[in-house]
Amino acid sequence: MSMKKLLFLLLFLAGFSLLFKACDSDDDNGPEPGNEIEITIVSPHDGEVIPMAEAEEVDIYVMIEATDENHDIDIEVFLEDEPGDKIADWHLHRHVALIEFNEPLDLSSFEAGTKFRIEVTACIDHDCDEYEHSQSHFSVGE
Repeated sequence: MSMKKLLFLLLFLAGFSLLFKACDSDDDNGPEPGNEIEITIVSPHDGEVIPMAEAEEVDIYVMIEATDENHDIDIEVFLEDEPGDKIADWHLHRHVALIEFNEPLDLSSFEAGTKFRIEVTACIDHDCDEYEHSQSHFSVGE
């Protein structure tokens, strides 16, 4: 292999390795100093009864605000009486201070009186060694 090809190969490998380093920099290895996460489940709020007429499009609206930046966010909806029965889940990975999540969820196939739990988990640091958690209980009604 000629010296020119070897030099080109080494430069290519060095440049390529930088692409994978972007989301794993040294400042992401521990908790962000002072990074705090506030989770607000705007809708459905705790104890809310969604009328059956509106159950076809239940608004799942969550705000996650960080003093520094967010990382991984999990938003999950479960049947209250069946903790392992997940109805919906979303995973977000965004490096911004404010995340507003707003998605419709169809719960019209469930009977009136069915109870649900929405859980939101937000990683404080990139490795998710520390996290904030919030939940809300709601139901569909008459």
